[in-house]
Amino acid sequence: MRRDFLIRSSHSPEDILAALKTRSREWRESAVPAGLRQHGVYGVQIQIKGSRFRMRSEAKTMDWCELRCQGEVYADRTGSVIRGRTRQSNPAVSMVLLMSLIQAVNLGLNPRWGEAGNAVLILALTWALGTFMMLLGRNQARHQAEALEFERLLETAAWPPGSSPSARVAV
Repeated sequence: MRRDFLIRSSHSPEDILAALKTRSREWRESAVPAGLRQHGVYGVQIQIKGSRFRMRSEAKTMDWCELRCQGEVYADRTGSVIRGRTRQSNPAVSMVLLMSLIQAVNLGLNPRWGEAGNAVLILALTWALGTFMMLLGRNQARHQAEALEFERLLETAAWPPGSSPSARVAV
């Protein structure tokens, strides 16, 4: 799952980041939307460094494929722009890429056909294990609800109550 978005605001980047930081402190237990609470999510963690932010939910259960939202807030001629991306991590792909690199280096140092067969077998087993992990960790309903909530948090930070809503554009 991957989703890119762009939110425009008439407020300054500093105001938006301050509002986002405030929202992260408020978003605990009872303030968590019921749709996320039913999936075991009890909070959100927001990290802000300069104009960049990262968000991830805090859940009661571990999920191999974690959903993260990251982006940045920058000044625009009409106010600010929040550009972000919500993305699901995929440890299975990372694991296969790492094993492929190790096997390629091994074959480069010791080029024999028997070693090539072993490398293919190890990669196939790694891929199977990674796929199994991904299937165990897949929680698409929760991730969909988290992605929508991350965007809602950003919209609320960009347009506090009483402000006009933005013309949000999904990129």
